[in-house]
Amino acid sequence: MFKLNEGREFFRLSGGGQYFLFNIFYNFMLGCLQIYLVNESKIPIYSSETIDEKKLLNSTSKEFIDFADKLNRNESLPVNETYNDFLEYAGTNEKEVTKRRFNNWLQSYCEFKNLEYKPESRFIEGKTKRFHCIKEEV
Repeated sequence: MFKLNEGREFFRLSGGGQYFLFNIFYNFMLGCLQIYLVNESKIPIYSSETIDEKKLLNSTSKEFIDFADKLNRNESLPVNETYNDFLEYAGTNEKEVTKRRFNNWLQSYCEFKNLEYKPESRFIEGKTKRFHCIKEEV
C-alpha cells in the first residue's frame, strides 16, 4: 500500500499486484514524458531583446508602450499634460496609474529603447513646472 501525504491510499493490493500497478503507472508516466520530449518540448531560445521587451511589457502596460511610442522626441513635454493625455488614451484613472508610476514607466521605456530621459524644471509665471524630455541618443 502506498499512502499520500494526507493518509489516503493510492494503491491497495497485497502481494505482487501492487508492483504490477506501479509498473503500469511508471510505464504510463514514462510514455507521457517520451511524447513530451519528442513533440515540441524544446525550450525556445529567446534573444535578449525579446526578454527585455517582455519585461517592459510586464512592468508597464500595452497601452503605455503604444502611447510612449507616439510621444514627440527631442522636445520638452509638460509632465501634467503628458500624464493626463496618457490617462485619457488608456482609459484609466489616477488610482490605477499614479504620476510616480507613470514617470517610472517612462524612464524604463527610455532605457529599453536606448533613449535619453531628462526631467526638467522651469520657473514659469511664478511657478515651477516640470517637463519630460526624451532625446534620441546619437
